[in-house]
Amino acid sequence: MPRRKIHSMPIISLLILTSFVVPASGEESRYEKVVVIQSSHWVGSVAFSPNGTLLALGGGSNVRVWDVMQQQELATLTGDSAGIGSLVFSPDSKILASGSVDRTVRLWDVDQRREVAVLEGPMGSVRSIDFTPDGSLLATASMSGTVHLWDVTRHQAVEVLRQEPSSVLSVEFSPDGSILAWSGGFPSVDLWDMEQRQQVVGLEGFPNPVSSIAFSPDGTLLASGGTWDSTVRLWDVASRQEVATLGSHSTLWVRALAFSPDGNRLVSGGDDGTVRLWDVEQHQALAILAEHTDSVYSVEFSPDGQTFASAGMDGKVFIWRIKLPPTSVSLSSWGGIKGSRP
Repeated sequence: MPRRKIHSMPIISLLILTSFVVPASGEESRYEKVVVIQSSHWVGSVAFSPNGTLLALGGGSNVRVWDVMQQQELATLTGDSAGIGSLVFSPDSKILASGSVDRTVRLWDVDQRREVAVLEGPMGSVRSIDFTPDGSLLATASMSGTVHLWDVTRHQAVEVLRQEPSSVLSVEFSPDGSILAWSGGFPSVDLWDMEQRQQVVGLEGFPNPVSSIAFSPDGTLLASGGTWDSTVRLWDVASRQEVATLGSHSTLWVRALAFSPDGNRLVSGGDDGTVRLWDVEQHQALAILAEHTDSVYSVEFSPDGQTFASAGMDGKVFIWRIKLPPTSVSLSSWGGIKGSRP
């Protein structure tokens, strides 16, 4: 298959400043929003490069690459024929993987800005992907109920870990790579032991299917986002026991979760259009950000923990900068992408 180039895109800037007050643990938080770019597509996923220099945005059938410091778009990756539901950079920031509704995963050379491989197989719409910590393997989860492991160098599937009717919506490796977790259209979080190459006892007792998961940076905790119960829960990975129910979004699914690099905060995005920040140790809400006007599909912390991104069906991407005055949490955003539904 011919390799596709990444074409640079013109930058159209639009500056809009707004601010308002949101509650945070009994105190007040202020943040301001700066809308920089407008786009015609919804955004299904955002991903920071591990070196912190780039932010990738999956909107419609394109992936856009942004320079974080310069706050401007560098290039657009084209090749997917349908909506992009998941993005992830390799640990060395050299490869970007994109999972699509067209049932493929594409690998992109970040420096050379070109497609290097297309991973195809017996899988449905790809909803979630993740690299092992060493970058040698890629896990994919699809709506057809499959979980695959792919050899990143040879560009081929090496193992099918799951092949059942119920969809898989989220997949993630533990920070040390010893466990692969996945969740979806079933009331549990399944765990796979990567060394023994077998499924082990998972997390049980959910009232509804689990739409999103995330490991804490030290691997001791796993956060889960519910579907119809809209709850955000914390689990102890070793004991397989629930630690706390942090709270819930106001309606339907919790679509996305991400821990801060220090593990002290958790951010969630849901169908109620809000982004919520949680204190992991105190088990309480820090802030509710209600800037999105539709479902929030993706949230991601930057590697330095000073900012996090949110993106959703409304086509907007916000980058929130965190400040911690003595009596409040201040959140500011330096950018966003605005668009319409496909």
